[in-house]
Amino acid sequence: MMRHAQIISTGSYVPERVMTNADFDRLLGEPVGDWLVENVGIRERHFMAEDQVTSDLAVAAGRIALERAGLEPNDLDRIIVATDTPDYLSPATAAVVQAKLGARRAGVFDLNSACAGWVTA
Repeated sequence: MMRHAQIISTGSYVPERVMTNADFDRLLGEPVGDWLVENVGIRERHFMAEDQVTSDLAVAAGRIALERAGLEPNDLDRIIVATDTPDYLSPATAAVVQAKLGARRAGVFDLNSACAGWVTA
């Protein structure tokens, strides 16, 4: 029997705190919102709460993916976290996600490839 890696579900999570371009205009004291929309299409950004870290976002997304797939954390074989903003330099954020999810069987590692991390992972 041959095993193949499969992605059978995905999940995403966006923090609740939102800052619009108008917020940045006020914060910076100059109009940057129009330029951001015209040049990069950014209208707003989501920021983590003061008590959140990267693993919290990954765990929230992971729980959604598990629910959609009808799986439990111990069904996972691997957790890969692609981030440039880890919780710590060591241990890997994926290990923190593993612990928070209770995915005791999963092997874990972080992948640091800046913006290419999403594709590389």
